[in-house]
Amino acid sequence: MNSALQVHEALRRKRAGRPVWEWFDRRVRTHQEATAGLGGRMCRGDAACRRLAAVLDETHSDRPRVLYLHVPFCRRICTFCAFIRQAVSPAIDPYVAALGREIDAVARRRWSRARPFAAVYFGGGTPTVLDADSLVGLVRQVRERFPLDPTCEFTVEARFDGVDEDYLACLRDAGVNRVSFGVQTFDTQIRGRIGRVVDHDGILRTLDAAGRLGFGSISVDLIYNLPGQTEATWADDLRCLASTPASGASVYGLIPFPNSGLCRAIAAGQEPPLGGINVEYYLHRQADRALLGRPGWRRMLPFHYGREGVETRTYNGSRLGGVDVLGLGCGAGGELNGVAYMHEMDVARFI
Repeated sequence: MNSALQVHEALRRKRAGRPVWEWFDRRVRTHQEATAGLGGRMCRGDAACRRLAAVLDETHSDRPRVLYLHVPFCRRICTFCAFIRQAVSPAIDPYVAALGREIDAVARRRWSRARPFAAVYFGGGTPTVLDADSLVGLVRQVRERFPLDPTCEFTVEARFDGVDEDYLACLRDAGVNRVSFGVQTFDTQIRGRIGRVVDHDGILRTLDAAGRLGFGSISVDLIYNLPGQTEATWADDLRCLASTPASGASVYGLIPFPNSGLCRAIAAGQEPPLGGINVEYYLHRQADRALLGRPGWRRMLPFHYGREGVETRTYNGSRLGGVDVLGLGCGAGGELNGVAYMHEMDVARFI
């Protein structure tokens, strides 16, 4: 069925009083699914490198641009995660050096110098798995090598194990003005079930420390439909969020990636099945009402909320299209002047 007929059928079902989750026959959960059917020509290996090099030799670019840097290491792998990451290994120091070489090489290209970047985002994996000196070195290298907008949103993703006030102060002093914490849930018991080790009180202490340090924006990620989660525990998460200095929050329904540890545990009967799309709908609506009920907060993106005039969404908003994304690091993806690409996903081969 083509898209016009799908929309017509969805409207018919809506008028007939069908619940929201029955308006469409299939749910698309990820951007990979959404773009799978789009046209284009695939290049691999040397051909891909030549195509990307040709783009980086161009100077004409009218679109806004952001920079993404990937750190593919985690101290512990969350049971639900399917992102490009691996456990901490001796490859960390060689990886940091290789990423530094890539920063230097790409920053010299004509495309990179053509106009300033509106946002920089260190994601992962877990960027804060690096020691403070290594991560600060990369942050300063980016600030020195790339042209950045004077109001550039500079974000580092963080987790709570191994991060204290001194670590956060180093990031702030290096020019990071936004931190994004992967809270997922404040509930200590549920955190343990998904592979998180820092408890409720530890999360609050770290968020309070970030607030004292005066970052321009503090954002958190929360996930609903986690194993063991109920409407009551989700409501507690939303109340806990309101007690913190966080100025923004992204809320997501759990994506059950087939190869994740969680899905294997469910298949083996070690975890109960997750709630269906109807459960997700009510949990999302619960979050939407709670966050929009906070003074000064608004919905900035379908999944992202924040305090007007404080929270920024430059990098998150780039996901909606119309923005060039320069991705650096193992497994990083990007799109430059209509050319989408993804880097080598194996750390050793990337190095």
